[in-house]
Order: sequence, then structure tokens, then C-alpha cells
Amino acid sequence: MEDEVIKIREEDIHEAIREKEKAALASMSLNELRGLSADKEIKEQVGGNPLPGEQGLGGVPEEPLPGVGGPPPPMPPPPGPPPPNNNG
Repeated sequence: MEDEVIKIREEDIHEAIREKEKAALASMSLNELRGLSADKEIKEQVGGNPLPGEQGLGGVPEEPLPGVGGPPPPMPPPPGPPPPNNNG
């Protein structure tokens, strides 16, 4: 009975690995797929979406976030002189 449970777990693990490998293959580019061979391990794609400023799919940079990377906003004008002292 215990051997049967262990065998079922092993099959489940192998099935889950196979599903993850299929998902990894589906997310790869054509060039990446051509670089694979049957004896190479299929690596899982980590961090599916690039961060802003990193290169997206196809090597095309994404649009930067609004307000990021440009010149700083203009500074407000300095305060004016103090009012005249008329107590004197």
C-alpha cells in the first residue's frame, strides 16, 4: 500500500514537471527553441514581465513610465522680500 502511494506521488511529480516544461517551451522565442536539444534541461522562465526600462519581448524597449527619466520639474520662484516696516 505504501509503495503504491509513493509511486503515485512520483508520477504526479513527473507530470507536474512535464506541464511546467511545456509552459516554459510555449513562452520561449523561436530562436530559444532552436537552441535547445533533447538532452538539455528546459529552464523555467523567471520574471515573465520585464520591469519598466528593461527590454521586453523581441528586444524592443518598453515605453518609460510618465515622469520617470526626464528632467526634474521646475522649481517654484523664491519668496519675495519681507514687507517694509512702517512702525518707525
